[in-house]
Amino acid sequence: MGILVFAGRELTATQIIALAEPLGVSSTNVKSYLTRMVAEGTLIRRGRARLSTYQPSAMQLGRIEDIRERLLRREDSWDHSWILVAGYSPKSPAQKERLNAALWIDGFRMVNGTFLRPAWPLPWAELRGKWYAELMEGISLRGAITSASSNFRDLYAGSDLDSHAAALADKLEKIENPGSPSACYTALLRLSGEVIQLASHNPQLPAELVSADGLNRLFTTFRSVEAGLLPEAHEFLNGVLNVRIDETPKEPA
Repeated sequence: MGILVFAGRELTATQIIALAEPLGVSSTNVKSYLTRMVAEGTLIRRGRARLSTYQPSAMQLGRIEDIRERLLRREDSWDHSWILVAGYSPKSPAQKERLNAALWIDGFRMVNGTFLRPAWPLPWAELRGKWYAELMEGISLRGAITSASSNFRDLYAGSDLDSHAAALADKLEKIENPGSPSACYTALLRLSGEVIQLASHNPQLPAELVSADGLNRLFTTFRSVEAGLLPEAHEFLNGVLNVRIDETPKEPA
């Protein structure tokens, strides 16, 4: 998926195999991944057999945009309003577990049978609330909490995400340009994968509730490292795809 996002265009299996080679992924594994991802609905395959091209599905594009949102450094203020979501839980234990895990990652915490998270940042938080309400055949509300029997800061205590982000930022600050286009491409995709994996679990919470110093430093550092690697990484990509310089894709998130 990282290869397709970086390329910014449909690719054939042959092209993906060539772009996966510097990453140490065999052609057999690439073909296996493509088959599985099409079956899962994360990729769309177009065209006939050997001429087929692959691109992220609409569902996956939504996830990619969501991760881009989580990679932003936030400075906007929080008005101290909250999003509340209430609805029906799936009957299947496996589906219920997946739903609760998704709510947790998005910063929703269960309070008396409902799910709460700060209405920040907007409009992202409201859109997530509406999405879960539709999924649970329930409702999503935004408003102030007028009274509470507990400190809502405690809902987010114990998370070590920010410390992990700080450690990864330390690692990125030591990265030097490896020199060759192929090495820059490989380093960029591998580092992007690490950052995106961590960012995908970023619940996006206001500073009043939880520190985001490590996350903010990571995203700033990543942008700097990315800018240094991109020119030669694009050079490698264009060489493999045999495209003109003016066809270079946009910078990835």
